[in-house]
Amino acid sequence: MSERRHDPTHGEWVTVATELPADARADLARVLAGYDAFFGVATSYLLGVHAAPTDGADRDVAHLHLDICPPHRGAGKLKYLAGSETSGGAFLTDVVPGVAAVPAGGVRGCGGAGMSSALARTFRDAVGREPEGLFSAPGRVNLVGEHTDHNEGHVLPFAIDRRCRVAAARRADDVVTARSAQEPGDTVTTTLDALTAARGWSAYVLGTVWALREAGLPGAGWDLVVDSDVPLGAGLSSSAALECAVALALAELSGAGLDRHALARAGRRAENDVVGAPVGIMDQVASLLCREGSALLLDCRTLGVEDVALGLEGAGLEMLVVDTRVRHDLADGGYADRRAACVAAAAALGVPALRDATPAMVDHLDGTLRRRARHVVTEQARVHRVVDLLRAGRPTEIGPELTASHASLRNDFAVSVPALDAAVETALAHGALGARLVGGGFGGSVLVLAAADAVEEITGAVTRRAADDGHPEPVARVVHPAGGARRETG
Repeated sequence: MSERRHDPTHGEWVTVATELPADARADLARVLAGYDAFFGVATSYLLGVHAAPTDGADRDVAHLHLDICPPHRGAGKLKYLAGSETSGGAFLTDVVPGVAAVPAGGVRGCGGAGMSSALARTFRDAVGREPEGLFSAPGRVNLVGEHTDHNEGHVLPFAIDRRCRVAAARRADDVVTARSAQEPGDTVTTTLDALTAARGWSAYVLGTVWALREAGLPGAGWDLVVDSDVPLGAGLSSSAALECAVALALAELSGAGLDRHALARAGRRAENDVVGAPVGIMDQVASLLCREGSALLLDCRTLGVEDVALGLEGAGLEMLVVDTRVRHDLADGGYADRRAACVAAAAALGVPALRDATPAMVDHLDGTLRRRARHVVTEQARVHRVVDLLRAGRPTEIGPELTASHASLRNDFAVSVPALDAAVETALAHGALGARLVGGGFGGSVLVLAAADAVEEITGAVTRRAADDGHPEPVARVVHPAGGARRETG
């Protein structure tokens, strides 16, 4: 944020000490957070205040200029051309055009504090009182270990710097209200004895309330308002981020004494029993327990966890998530069919879960069950090879394991789609060290491991390939390993 005025005596810009009023800063934060959410990245901007007019008169009024620079344009183009009235001749460009904005003056976009401030205001406007607290939980990317979680195997997710936030306050009666910034005007009001009847987006919220009460959450009703910049349907676990933000809010405000593993189980139960998606527990554990800069090795049978440092920055690497914008819904039949096949394969082999199977055992299966089981068994082995490489300080060497994971998900587990395959193929052809689909499949995103200086070329090539193939225009985001769920304010 640049607050400067033109000094007609010297013909130059000088800094003024006057700060914008608090309500104006909050309004600007809300506007910028909205642009961030719309474009899917932190949009760059320049903000300036200068005297008006610059005719030498001593005036109390000023012009406020807010120039927001949309990120979706051709690679290599400047976001902001020289000669701006706001910037006084400065210009702004991306480190990686079209991927990550470079905020003016070193001030980051308003994805964090700005969203929290706007959410608190939305709560006050809707509920008529202050929230007791604001909480957030991140989305996640699974580095490797896809569809091993519901087979009691190992996974290696990391949390990302995109979060779901919830403003919460307790009520004295048995009413629960839920509102979402992504669903304006859709206020859901119910009672504690009817939580499992929720449908749509509110099922994730109210299902979590129900699951926590089943786990011993005390107290009466709740007022809840949520907002999120985790893209929906992109394979980045927007649903778990929502469940975990709500779970942490309710647990802390009620003093329930539930640990984070219990909160993860409640989130999973909400999604299994209320939403109707038979997911494993990986997403919730990652959202609650990940640490900044590290992935989380999770044993989905015991829920034992170990931090595994990624070492990306020191190796000059970036993780690029390419959202194909081909949407998926884990509550439809494809995911459930794959999970049922895994259960059937384990039963045929006489093991508790496919985690316990070996490649030699899988060879005795036939047809579809053999392919589904082969993916799980080989993916389990890939998780451990990636962990070994990371612990040895060799993150540049994990790429082939990611690419092999995609081939297995495509050929054996059959959860890829043409847009995902095209993104992986194109990224590899333009310098990626490895790439694979992430999430349950049938759409969503591709994770690309690349040298930082290759991200721009990869992004442009993937975008052109999507246009040539008639797929939706993808959105590319560089993501960074972030910390887990936390209390923001209150």
